[in-house]
Amino acid sequence: MKIRNILAMGLLVASPSLMANTFQPTQGACNGVSKEISRVSKELKETKSSIQGEWLKKQLKALESKKSSCTTKGFSVN
Repeated sequence: MKIRNILAMGLLVASPSLMANTFQPTQGACNGVSKEISRVSKELKETKSSIQGEWLKKQLKALESKKSSCTTKGFSVN
């Protein structure tokens, strides 16, 4: 049972980075990325929990990667 829980937690932690590697930009997927980056950045500054802070940092990194992919393909991220 413990091994299953550890495996599930590992997959949850790895999933944002795995999804970032397979992201295919479209205008619909790129809409609102900048707003989401701003929201996550604000939440990161306000959090007091180190665990939540680490999760938000990973999310922010994935969003920055998404933004980069979108702008490289010429899509708006507003």
